[in-house]
Amino acid sequence: MLAQQRRAAAFPCSLMLNAMKCCSSALLSWRKSGEAMRFWAVAIIMVLSAGGVIAQTDPICANPAGGPCRSHVEGCLGDRVGAGSMPFDGAEVVNRGADCAAKFERYRACLRSIIEECVEDRSHLDADERPPSAPLVDAVAFRDCPECPEMVEIPAGVFSMGSPDGVEDEGPQHGVAIKAPLAVGRYEITFEEWDACVLEQGCVYIPADHGWGRGARPVIHVSWEDAQGYLRWLSEKTGRTYRLLSEAEWEYAARAGSGTPFHTGEQISTDQANFDGNFTFNGSSKGASRQQTLKAGSFAPNAWGLYDMHGNVWEWVQDCWHDSYEDAPSDGAAWMEAADGDCSVAVLRGGSWNFKPDSLRSTSRGWNRRNYRNFDIGFRVVRTVDK
Repeated sequence: MLAQQRRAAAFPCSLMLNAMKCCSSALLSWRKSGEAMRFWAVAIIMVLSAGGVIAQTDPICANPAGGPCRSHVEGCLGDRVGAGSMPFDGAEVVNRGADCAAKFERYRACLRSIIEECVEDRSHLDADERPPSAPLVDAVAFRDCPECPEMVEIPAGVFSMGSPDGVEDEGPQHGVAIKAPLAVGRYEITFEEWDACVLEQGCVYIPADHGWGRGARPVIHVSWEDAQGYLRWLSEKTGRTYRLLSEAEWEYAARAGSGTPFHTGEQISTDQANFDGNFTFNGSSKGASRQQTLKAGSFAPNAWGLYDMHGNVWEWVQDCWHDSYEDAPSDGAAWMEAADGDCSVAVLRGGSWNFKPDSLRSTSRGWNRRNYRNFDIGFRVVRTVDK
């Protein structure tokens, strides 16, 4: 089995199986009685409220158990809902008939109004809890629209991709040429940026925040497939082609000209990145284990102005999984050939808040199913630079 220790942590199997059995039996019963839509609508609300998998409280919004956001949900659907469902993508509802789709559209409008209400309700937050706003950090950074992610241009260049130490699935080390500058997301995509996509109906899925807060924290519980939907919306909105980084582009951007395991050098500390500080690497000291994501940009950037390339959340990249770099592209393009790989899964890079520092190395690789969602997975975007 491929690099299991580097896969993002999965939900407990028993929880997943029980939820699936519950959902399946309820759907079969309610569908016969003409109330399938009610089942799916309740399932969506559980994305906002279920314990363990999804958030029960949200410091950005009002208390979902009794505040205006939760009250608005109850006003739309009537019943107070409980825990027990998995994150749910409403796109499945749209395929269940015109009446179901119409009801879901009304429900989605209700959810959008909740997000708007939460956004308006942020004035009670302390300044350091608020999402980063319009002023850019420096003249190099830019946005293509007010709701768009902040981008940084990185230079063209060549580098050696992979580990020189013979680490499983990180070799053989090989030369890669990035032939043109790239505009790379300065931060991992945040909840604020994802919620903007929901408000404009470009995204139908509302991921949970696990009780840690939304705003400027990196969006989590998003799959590779979810990321593609966000990228389509962003591309249509701006008239420019946004995409995920290729695996080679990601490593090039993470290294930022360095040849060491981390852009920080031979070691990394929890003062430099968010990871499980109970573990060490290459003689480093133990540090904090924060047990959650942090606001994007909480640590110093690398030499090219990119934040959180090490830790916080794993980042989806475009490539199919290959367990070796034999015959890998040398031009930085995404490796999408399935002949010697597996295109049912996609590559993850960067490590996360709940992984050892070894997984944060610039060369470290992980993978998971394209439809997989979890509390330690997000993504970053890239586009070509205007000539």
